[in-house]
Amino acid sequence: MLIGPNNAMSLYFRGGNGQLFTTWQSGFGGSWSKPFTQIGSAAMVGTPDVAVSPNGALSAYVHGADDNLWTTWQSAPGSGWTASAAVGLSRLAGNPRMVEWVNGALSAFGVNRDGQFVTSWQSWPGSGWSGAVALGGPVTP
Repeated sequence: MLIGPNNAMSLYFRGGNGQLFTTWQSGFGGSWSKPFTQIGSAAMVGTPDVAVSPNGALSAYVHGADDNLWTTWQSAPGSGWTASAAVGLSRLAGNPRMVEWVNGALSAFGVNRDGQFVTSWQSWPGSGWSGAVALGGPVTP
């Protein structure tokens, strides 16, 4: 769940077909969008994580059914969503978590199937992703 600048909520969840879906309120306490909107193109497992860029656009991150980390994003607030793209973490065993740095760049964290805590990051907002780096383990997702 995310609460936007107008205090309206938006929800992100895995649909019955294994794809990422969203629904949102028109404003604080407003009605919800229907039907639910499918975003991205990667089949997923688990729970998505969503980040807000400095300009207010959203990006969603999912543990793909292929155990890779996938993202889809808006280029501007309220715009459409891109097709899914791989982030650089593979062999995931749990849900991803995103951290936004002061400059707006993102870091992705997860646990791989070897029980290693792994990360991949951007150097600045919108840049490519680093390769996966193991931070240690074993940990349990």
